[in-house]
Amino acid sequence: MAAAKKARKRVPQQLVEHPYHKASVRLDRLLMDSENPRHEPLSSEPEIIAWLVKNEAVLPLAKTIVEMGDLSPLENVGVYPHPTKRGYYVVAEGNRRVCALTLLRDPDRSPTTTLKRTFSALRDSTTYALPHEIEVAVFDSEQAALPWKTLRHSGEQGGAGTRKWKALQIARNLKKVGQATADNAAIELMDYAEASGIITRDQREKIPLTTVTRHISNPVLRDALGLASAKEFTIQAPVEQVDKALQVFLADAFPANGNEPAVNSRNKKQDIETYAAKLRSDGHAITTRLAAAFTPKPTVRKRTRHNRSPNDRNRVVPRDFVANIKNRALKRIFDELRNIPISGDPDFPFAANYLMRAFIELLVNAYAKDHGLSLSGKVHDVAKRCIEALQNDAALQTNAGGKAKLTEQLKAWRVLYGDVDSWLSPHTMGSGVHGNMVPTQRDLVARWDNLETGTSYLLAGLK
Repeated sequence: MAAAKKARKRVPQQLVEHPYHKASVRLDRLLMDSENPRHEPLSSEPEIIAWLVKNEAVLPLAKTIVEMGDLSPLENVGVYPHPTKRGYYVVAEGNRRVCALTLLRDPDRSPTTTLKRTFSALRDSTTYALPHEIEVAVFDSEQAALPWKTLRHSGEQGGAGTRKWKALQIARNLKKVGQATADNAAIELMDYAEASGIITRDQREKIPLTTVTRHISNPVLRDALGLASAKEFTIQAPVEQVDKALQVFLADAFPANGNEPAVNSRNKKQDIETYAAKLRSDGHAITTRLAAAFTPKPTVRKRTRHNRSPNDRNRVVPRDFVANIKNRALKRIFDELRNIPISGDPDFPFAANYLMRAFIELLVNAYAKDHGLSLSGKVHDVAKRCIEALQNDAALQTNAGGKAKLTEQLKAWRVLYGDVDSWLSPHTMGSGVHGNMVPTQRDLVARWDNLETGTSYLLAGLK
């Protein structure tokens, strides 16, 4: 029997061939799709060309083709055989590219006299020989092309589709190809701040590059920070003064506890200059202006040992967690919770566990009351309504970096109310109160750390 199983494993699996192949096809054999999702069904190719040129930025694309000498080699045009015209193909993917290249090869097919002259001039200006045939992916049918077409044009789809570059990634690439942008100075500033230990990698990821760029483009703020240019990171003040100013500036750009930071994307020119004045009045701005600008080298702070593990702290609430709580009962419980030792001698893990459950119950009840949500049901029922309200808060979504990111940040709270037997739930914490489960230091620390972001958002939402 074992030998038979082993023999069966040696039989090669029957592989399925892809319903497409690569081929070079003449441009005049490619017909644009009359039912392209970009537009309503159109009856003729001249209509399709006119619509694409007017509505889908074909001219800028044509200019790029002229500059580069060809279509992008990183993307194939997708086609399938025309149902009635032998030797012809319908363009399933790449109608804009085919349209642009067609008009460059034959400007007389342009919809207006002006565009004929424009495309003719573009064609004559190129130093490349524009292709008369292009490599395409030939699908067996329109149906065979649809899954690929859908994948390309339906967004990121959790990573299955094309992931768009963020502002930082775009700026990095432009810098690599020698195209200076205002973002370059912001990138260099952030590189310097991270390398110098002014901000951590996690903090850097949460500070929007566009916000930093917007602010350091203002000459008044640059003067307060000691920056010499909006296009590159150079300074015109002593390094220690610049470091001090940058530390405050970047801290003010970091979104904490769900609140909009002082340095944010909504700030207008007057807001930025008012902020610069505050840096000066608070003693955070530079005080010495040097004669010449220079590029500073990061001051690397050497570490003599690894930092302490967060699992080893002897309090539930970490020292750097800041909460401004107006609700008196909630404030009293929070203060006791953050002061009860949960390791060492003596330690009080049962008392901390009890207070943590009470804190969560009071917190969600207070948030629900402030936002007109129902208080009916048990703690997890109220928590569910509160977290759903947070997830639907448009302003909070923006501050968190998008709805998907906010939803992920609140995952632990969804586990809290969604599974009464989970280690995060109030029900499980209640079992500790009754002695059925023994809370440990690491359990308590991990529970707080998992719930901390959602807790910050709930606290920030209290009125």
